[in-house]
Amino acid sequence: MKKFFWMILLVMIFAACDSTPAEIYEYVPVREAGAMEVYVFGIDGADAILITTENYTVMIDTGDRQHAEHIVRRLAQKNITDIDYLILTHFNREHIGGAYRVIENFDIGEIILPNYLRESGHIRRMNEASTEIETRVLTETISLHLDDAEFTINPSGLPFFSFIGDDDDGGDDEEAVDTPNEKNFSILVGVEHGENSFLFTGGSVSVRLEELVTLPEFARHFDFVKMPNHGRSNRMTGYFVSATTPRYAVTTDCDRRPTDDETISALGNAQVFSAKQGGILAHSDGESLTVTHLYGVSCSWFLSPHTPAGILEVYTFGLYDADAILITTSSHKMMIDTGRRSDADLIVQRLHEKGVTHIDYMVITHFHGDHVGGAYRVLRDFGVGAVIIPNYDREEETGSMRRFRQGKADAGIEAHILTQTVRLNLDDAQFVINPSGLPFFLFPPGEDDQGEDAEDNDAPDENTFSIVVSVSHGDVSFLFTADATSQRIREFLRNPDFARTFDFLKLPRHGRYMNRSAQLINTVRPRYAVSTCCRISPIDERNLILLDAIGAEVFLSRRGGLLARSNGTELVVYSN
Repeated sequence: MKKFFWMILLVMIFAACDSTPAEIYEYVPVREAGAMEVYVFGIDGADAILITTENYTVMIDTGDRQHAEHIVRRLAQKNITDIDYLILTHFNREHIGGAYRVIENFDIGEIILPNYLRESGHIRRMNEASTEIETRVLTETISLHLDDAEFTINPSGLPFFSFIGDDDDGGDDEEAVDTPNEKNFSILVGVEHGENSFLFTGGSVSVRLEELVTLPEFARHFDFVKMPNHGRSNRMTGYFVSATTPRYAVTTDCDRRPTDDETISALGNAQVFSAKQGGILAHSDGESLTVTHLYGVSCSWFLSPHTPAGILEVYTFGLYDADAILITTSSHKMMIDTGRRSDADLIVQRLHEKGVTHIDYMVITHFHGDHVGGAYRVLRDFGVGAVIIPNYDREEETGSMRRFRQGKADAGIEAHILTQTVRLNLDDAQFVINPSGLPFFLFPPGEDDQGEDAEDNDAPDENTFSIVVSVSHGDVSFLFTADATSQRIREFLRNPDFARTFDFLKLPRHGRYMNRSAQLINTVRPRYAVSTCCRISPIDERNLILLDAIGAEVFLSRRGGLLARSNGTELVVYSN
């Protein structure tokens, strides 16, 4: 049994817009005996939570209507076909808005609703979609035994109330004198999985939380708590946190209304995750509990602290028009390029978040600032075993080159100038590191304009000296082409190490189209392709047409970090 291999799945490119959810990459749930996973969708200011065991699927809330297609797509990509229990904690739009699309697209066993009435378009759409589905209005606590997990589903103790004709959509907190706040009708869900415990609080505000702290099944320690009402505080927040003492707390906040400082303060030493920054995955085996933030714009990235045996991970940093790639096996790490100088802080931060202390090999594919700019910081902050550089130099050093060389000198490292192919076996992965076949060249001052192509030029282009790296991991293969020009592409495609298919291709020149682009794509025929482009210079439409023709999925690093994970048989990819 694969003890802990989170399967994650490649997704389609989203149009760039402010409303795109932060989380647009996925995993496939582990369906193993003894395992339970909780996934909080990374959507701004709304709740949608998926809980899976070996044989059962439970969904708590479905986000707002604007999230519906996103959620449906994600569920399908997780291989979800049936949802045994759909629990809608209350009828505010950011909890029920996507319900009708979930109901339309998946087989629902039972829908559980709170004990009050409201009229809205969201409720009407849900009711129209669910006419043939068993629906339970929750009036008393129920318990469900689903594989190794015990669910306690608790209704509000408030008497039934009809909000029909009331335009209030549930304020942040206190109930009016005569009219309850419908958030206080929120259904609570507690889950026990072996030694691990979880609490989901819907939109509960003060009256519901006041009730919660009197209930023995909820007024106790929980390892994982989905914080009530998107992380907003009220008069009961401190009491609630004191009663539940979570190790991990999740807030479903948004940029317009971030988690309140009072909530953060009350949580103290708990590790806090915000769903606006990306999806959140909790994995329980009944003893250990791991909570990971699927990488979003400003959060930790979805790499396990230590790459398990038999696994290879490739992480492409989410940079604009710059390359930085980390490859990890169970006991080795290689970095290919280091982005710009302005990317250095982000790269160092991400490496620290991964727990990196040592990099066995640093490959600088060529000396342009968007590939070598952050190298000096990586050399300064991490132990680096060996540095591999291309077979050329410049009479006049750029600032990036000067800082890089000073960083090497300070670290006491002598770079290896690559003049012939090097082969490395790192754990169960085979690396082929290939230099340009051009003779050594010393670029005079001002030479190399980084033009679109160099195939017809007499003088070399620095990009033509790009080091190319391939990685084979069992049946899975990767190709990293740096800024290879047409001349360089023509050269390495004559080499049998590279003139073959690869599952994963890092496109050359940030996705720019060149004379040999079609030959490269049609030879390599990747399943997944990544472009390290930017909005000012996006991936060329002609490359997208070529990639679409072979059925490749395309990722843009400017939209966030990209993780590819191989177990030697399967390759799964996700991206922000």
